[in-house]
Amino acid sequence: MIFNKLTNYKSIAYANELSQFNKVEEEFKELSNEIEVRSLTYRFIKDRDNFVAESLDLITATINLLLIIGITEKDF
Repeated sequence: MIFNKLTNYKSIAYANELSQFNKVEEEFKELSNEIEVRSLTYRFIKDRDNFVAESLDLITATINLLLIIGITEKDF
């Protein structure tokens, strides 16, 4: 990930850290719901397209959280 591109990202984040963290948590749960667990050793993705969509939602929510908490070039 390139920091300069990240800083130019147009955030559609929630107003504060806690709200955005809750959004990250929600997106993680939605992504987890796309995985079928049959046993301790056997898991599979239910629907690839939904898995990809939920993964991108989680990435977006996480980037928004990082921007809210003031990520810097030094963090990279």
